Amino acid sequence: MTRATGIVTHRVTMGGRCLIIALCLMWALFERRAPFVNVRWRDGLSAETRRQYEIDLHLVNGEPSGDAWRYELASPRPADIRAIVRHPDVRDTHRIDRDSGTLSADEGYGTVRVWWRGPFVGVHGPLQFRVLLLGVTAITFVCAVVSSRAK
Repeated sequence: MTRATGIVTHRVTMGGRCLIIALCLMWALFERRAPFVNVRWRDGLSAETRRQYEIDLHLVNGEPSGDAWRYELASPRPADIRAIVRHPDVRDTHRIDRDSGTLSADEGYGTVRVWWRGPFVGVHGPLQFRVLLLGVTAITFVCAVVSSRAK
């Protein structure tokens, strides 16, 4: 291995280590269990249309609850909460402050892990994050091995 290649692999290793630490801090700070919200849809809404709205609005694990549905909110970001409140087929919500577009008092959390902030939105966000973390770790490990053998 040339000296230049050794320098590059060493720098990638050091950068990878820093990135792994940063990603783990993001994970600790931003990933939490999804909050519960209740949504009452307009009367006459078809099940197929409701399922599409649930996907669009990041509502998962829906269960009927009286005349409403109880969901885990897979993207509890303010913009996504406001999208639920402003949706033309949503008649009412519970656990959402409709005026401010924020979650109301802590009333429980579901089982789905979601990102409350940051780049990984929705139900697939935690998986996307883990794949990224695994990829960075693998590249860092390979570069560390190559760099150590060059010495």
